[in-house]
Amino acid sequence: MTLKTIEFTSITGFTLTGGKKGDLVLYTRQINCKDNYSESSKQELIDQTLKNIVIPQIKKRIDTNRLNKNFVLDKAHVIMFSDDSCNKILLNEKVRFMARAVLKDEKKKSGTILKDKEEIKDILGLYPDPKYDKDAAHIMLVNLNNKWYCACDLIYNRNRVQKRFENAKDFHKVSDYCMKRKLWGPFVDTQYSTTELVIQSILLLTNYPIFSKKQDHDSTKNLFSKYAKNGNLDTKFSEHYDNLLELRRQGRYLNGVPQFSINEDQAKKLFNITSELIMHTEKLLRSLGESRPTTGKYLTFGHWGKSYLKKNNRNF
Repeated sequence: MTLKTIEFTSITGFTLTGGKKGDLVLYTRQINCKDNYSESSKQELIDQTLKNIVIPQIKKRIDTNRLNKNFVLDKAHVIMFSDDSCNKILLNEKVRFMARAVLKDEKKKSGTILKDKEEIKDILGLYPDPKYDKDAAHIMLVNLNNKWYCACDLIYNRNRVQKRFENAKDFHKVSDYCMKRKLWGPFVDTQYSTTELVIQSILLLTNYPIFSKKQDHDSTKNLFSKYAKNGNLDTKFSEHYDNLLELRRQGRYLNGVPQFSINEDQAKKLFNITSELIMHTEKLLRSLGESRPTTGKYLTFGHWGKSYLKKNNRNF
């Protein structure tokens, strides 16, 4: 069996809160050129990406004759997956991302090839090519007028998460059927399955090296508990998950009870909390589209070494 080579490890995310004991650890998954995050945060992202990921790869490629010794970096595209062995770095004309930019000549028509990067006055945002693998996360860098512009989209497993979340909602429909017919054992069982699948959908958006590859009850419980306690979500949802685990043990295996039953009010409360978690996750997934500037024009970088004005912005 041939082992896959790991060039560099995938990044989990960026914490914009303190690192002192007792501090909440809030993660940010998306940073872009003109958002509200501080310039110092963005400069740290640029410095760390260049120092720890891009520059070592450039040196390695020069040493193995895959790059010319006189190579000058002006664009970098770091692409990451839950499976580190699939990670890659695209440089200069090889990058596959787009920009919302202000041009010096505002009369340029869509589809035009820009002869020189100097035709760009300012960059408002950088975005992965929408045709690229939806399960990938991205860090994008462009040097313009001796200034680095950066953006990161550290959302992993979009396709994978969407499928799991849709499956969770199907389980929720089954639990509704069971509740209406007072099938309490199957009800708590499907409520537990629904909640666990929704929780895993949330957690899989971030790269947790072991969990991202294999999910089980214990790892889901432990990771979600930390996620909620760090302020990323109301802790009532992690308590709800723990409660359902115990009810499932009783309802499925009749552990410690001759016959399992709950009252209708309790069932409705459990169902409503799960429904609330589903609504929270739907809102979270919708928010991942990220708002974009309404000014400027879209450019495609990395197309045979040229920058093109994008012809059609509607699907971008």
